[in-house]
Amino acid sequence: ELKIPFKAVVFVYYILAVFSNMVEWLPRSYTMCAAWTMVIFLWNVVNKQDIDPALMLMNTLLLNIVFDLIHIFSCYSTSYDMLVVNGSTTSGEFKFAVGMTVINLLLKPLYLIVAYQQFTKRGGDLSQVAQGKVGGIVGSFTTPGGHGYQNMEDQSAMLDPKPAAAAA
Repeated sequence: ELKIPFKAVVFVYYILAVFSNMVEWLPRSYTMCAAWTMVIFLWNVVNKQDIDPALMLMNTLLLNIVFDLIHIFSCYSTSYDMLVVNGSTTSGEFKFAVGMTVINLLLKPLYLIVAYQQFTKRGGDLSQVAQGKVGGIVGSFTTPGGHGYQNMEDQSAMLDPKPAAAAA
């Protein structure tokens, strides 16, 4: 088990995300994804008892890894040409921002491990998530009993089965 304080992980993520966006070489979708992840991190800090924030953070970090790879590989060469070659930023600033983005990407599996530790510390179990018994992407489409859709109408509580027009 890693003995990394969760708030330290949040702080490192925040610093690297800010430095990644120091030069606008990534699209706004990267910034929005980083902001959303920061909100989930903060939800985890505030809500220390519930497993849902930790589970949401794990799902978000998994998606972030894929999104970051797509952003980096699709934007690096065009951003370099647009920003450095055209002279709107220096090569050093661009390389620093790219480096912070790559370091943040490389640390995301570590963030994921720390989020998983938070999840298990709060009593979460991934086998229950996979079965749909607890929150998460799978569990959000089922009821607490795991039976899927349940009709909200209580048939025994219906007042009068006669149409309203017949009463008039």
